[in-house]
Amino acid sequence: MTHAGDRTGSADARGRDPGRGQGSVRLPPAGWRTAPDGGRPRPPACRHLDEERPTPSRLPVTGCAECTAAGRQDWVHLRICLDCGHNGCCDSSAGTHAWQHAADTGHPIAVAVEEPWAWCYADEVFLVPDSAGPVQ
Repeated sequence: MTHAGDRTGSADARGRDPGRGQGSVRLPPAGWRTAPDGGRPRPPACRHLDEERPTPSRLPVTGCAECTAAGRQDWVHLRICLDCGHNGCCDSSAGTHAWQHAADTGHPIAVAVEEPWAWCYADEVFLVPDSAGPVQ
């Protein structure tokens, strides 16, 4: 899935940010809830929202851990694991390291660095900040 980018610093001519993958992502103070999805026969649900996990207000953005270790910075977007803070690249990136991290560890929820949403890999549902208004 492709989503817009939250970038620090100024972008170059190709739209890439020379300081990509640095900074932090702010988490919603009220937590998460499933996003409405009119394309499903039943309302979407995430069975992981009630699990206890650390509740920092920000998570550090350091770039995709696996891509950086391989000397690459060609990820499209970053996702941060809510369980352990792992920085991984999105499914539109060559490495798909956020998905691989979820599959390897069983950590289900990753936050999009660029926009205020998260994804539950286990239940395949979008999550939005609980303060985003009523579910429709």
